[in-house]
Amino acid sequence: MPLHVLTAACALQGLYFLGCGALGRNLTPGRLIVRIVAAAVVTVAPVLVLHACPHSQACSAAYETLTGTMMDDGTGG
Repeated sequence: MPLHVLTAACALQGLYFLGCGALGRNLTPGRLIVRIVAAAVVTVAPVLVLHACPHSQACSAAYETLTGTMMDDGTGG
């Protein structure tokens, strides 16, 4: 589920920047760079957290509290 949300966020982000370019909004290069960096941080940060999450005790505890189930890291046993 989280990867689906991130994929949708990336798609919306792409459409947003396409719309900004097509509509010719009054974006200065500085403002555009700030928006691109902010969008990259919002998109990349969750991916980094999700990658390390199964091995983090704090992340596992938060997941278990939110969902009421134990986290499965995908390794069989």
